[in-house]
Amino acid sequence: MACALLLCIAGLRINELPRLLNYLGLFIGTVGIFTIYPAEILTEIFGLGQILWFSWLGVVMLMSYQSTQTSANSYSTRNIVTNSYLPIKSGVVFCVGSA
Repeated sequence: MACALLLCIAGLRINELPRLLNYLGLFIGTVGIFTIYPAEILTEIFGLGQILWFSWLGVVMLMSYQSTQTSANSYSTRNIVTNSYLPIKSGVVFCVGSA
């Protein structure tokens, strides 16, 4: 529950995940905290909500990974063994290797 809250707060700040997913995670995390109170409905909402939230998060992450893999071919990369460029999702290119 705290994990969902922290991840969604970070997701809202960096705008990497869909806003609706972040808001759903905030709601589910808050309901998870309220499961301390022994009400069965809160436990059911939290359990089903976590399943939905984790499934949606997995789909978003897989789609992001696939788009990163396809966009890696569009960058002009250097094929030198000592210096190679690794693209990441935000469009920034890191240089890995010795200069």
